[in-house]
Amino acid sequence: MMIYGHLHLNCFFVTLLELTDSGIIYKGKQYSWCDIVKIKHTYDSVLLTILMYGHKYPDATVTLKDGSKRRINGRVLRKKENL
Repeated sequence: MMIYGHLHLNCFFVTLLELTDSGIIYKGKQYSWCDIVKIKHTYDSVLLTILMYGHKYPDATVTLKDGSKRRINGRVLRKKENL
């Protein structure tokens, strides 16, 4: 299992996303792999890229079977390691 989340103040890890064999767990809610219809990978908007001095950060929009969408910002996502 791989765990991703946010690292606050460089010492407090908050779990956001867990990848398991059966699916994903996003913000505490479990989704099976067959619930995912589409994943759209994009980068930040042009304006945000200019404001961030040319750095482009990835994000992903996950579309589920029920039509709801979950946006995952790659700029703040970090893999959990032994902290």
